Amino acid sequence: MKTVSLVGRSNGYEHAFNAEGTIWCVSSAFKLLHPDKVDLIFNLHHPDVFEDWLPDEGHRVCTAFPGPYKRQYPVDHMIRKYGPVFGSSISWMIALAIEEGFQKINIFGCDMASKEEYIYQRDTFFICAEERKR
Repeated sequence: MKTVSLVGRSNGYEHAFNAEGTIWCVSSAFKLLHPDKVDLIFNLHHPDVFEDWLPDEGHRVCTAFPGPYKRQYPVDHMIRKYGPVFGSSISWMIALAIEEGFQKINIFGCDMASKEEYIYQRDTFFICAEERKR
């Protein structure tokens, strides 16, 4: 079964250490994980808020903006296909996992812990998760 684990930096991220299959993480969680286990790092924020280490890290980075990265996120395609339902990096990651045909999507360390995350990002997280069931 084609499996991907999506990893945030909140409580529970450490369970990804034992996950099978592909591991994708948000950029802020990368340094918490075993670097050799991470297949793709996502930083979908504007370049002004990129972590300084990202462009030179040598790992595969997925970004929404042009630059010296190995992979650019297909933002326009995803919005045309799913609509304007994305409010967090995790929702973008879920959509790409669906698009790439992963049959099992594990989610670790994504608890929408802050008030802002809960208010503005929670609904888009669940919309993408529901799309996976279709």
